[in-house]
Amino acid sequence: MSPRGWTSDHLVATVEALCAVVVIVARLLRRRATGTRLARTWNDQGGWITALTGVGVDELNADLGSAAGGWFTWVDEEEPIAAGERDGRRRLHDEPS
Repeated sequence: MSPRGWTSDHLVATVEALCAVVVIVARLLRRRATGTRLARTWNDQGGWITALTGVGVDELNADLGSAAGGWFTWVDEEEPIAAGERDGRRRLHDEPS
């Protein structure tokens, strides 16, 4: 337990909620046709999010190549995932395996 009383369960729940909020915001941006969409990638350093206007993830991935350590995907097309999971292997509300 941390000095502030947070356990690892509290931190996992906070990260899971943040992942869900990011997906909700991304879907709202797309629905409102702002011209901006959120994209993200995962690598050994963590998750990276960018706001793209006027460029697609295919173009971004082509420009970056392997420099990003992973491929960017549209956040609004994904399901929220549990903290520590990648590539949608376990969705936020799935039962733990």
